Amino acid sequence: MTTTINIGTLIVKTPDTCGGRPTIANRRLSVQQIAVLHTREKLSLL
Repeated sequence: MTTTINIGTLIVKTPDTCGGRPTIANRRLSVQQIAVLHTREKLSLL
């Protein structure tokens, strides 16, 4: 069975969290932080 996930519900942008940068929903982890970690450490999210 295939499940469709709307990425718009996973990434949010609110003015009072992480300076208004896009973050993972319900977390204080910015999309930029994930990108930097992935680039520096060659981390795989799979």
